[in-house]
Amino acid sequence: MSENPVLARKVEEAGLLYAGPTHEVVAFFGDKIESKKFAKKHNVPVPEGTSKPVTLEEAKYFAK
Repeated sequence: MSENPVLARKVEEAGLLYAGPTHEVVAFFGDKIESKKFAKKHNVPVPEGTSKPVTLEEAKYFAK
């Protein structure tokens, strides 16, 4: 549940304290491509890979 941005938003909207990142941050970290771009922008080392979504066929090719 802690990785659910809807839960975090509902808790915030109810005026309660959510012990974790805001719902915006939870949603952002769910987007691995945007998270990777953000990390690179702030000089955080990230593993090599692609900076765009891939098709199933591309994923199979890269997996080989």
